[in-house]
Amino acid sequence: MVVLEQNKHMRIAIIICLSFLLVETKAQEHPFYSADDPIIKKALNAVDPVEYQNFYFKGLKYKILGNNEKALEAFKNCIRLDGSEPTPMYESALIYFEAGQLDQALHQFLDRLSLISIVDTTIILS
Repeated sequence: MVVLEQNKHMRIAIIICLSFLLVETKAQEHPFYSADDPIIKKALNAVDPVEYQNFYFKGLKYKILGNNEKALEAFKNCIRLDGSEPTPMYESALIYFEAGQLDQALHQFLDRLSLISIVDTTIILS
């Protein structure tokens, strides 16, 4: 009698576990949770402006204080967050130039130039 009661409880537990797994699987297939949804993609790729500004101003602070390693690290974090913003690349190029690392400075400067539009370039050159 005790064995039958234990089997009954085990069957109920198995049924409950399987039903949770089934519900979880269906929830993951729901289009609202899809990573291909453009609204979700936009939210996932959005740059947090506060985080970006914190890294940028830390970089400027460390640059002013003369701690170039920490400044470059902060500017690299800015570039990681928003690679389309040329200002941290320009600041990094200046740090490399002042340190005499001309190859790194040129690399950063060329990266910055690749982000400037044709209109901006003609204004600068004229």
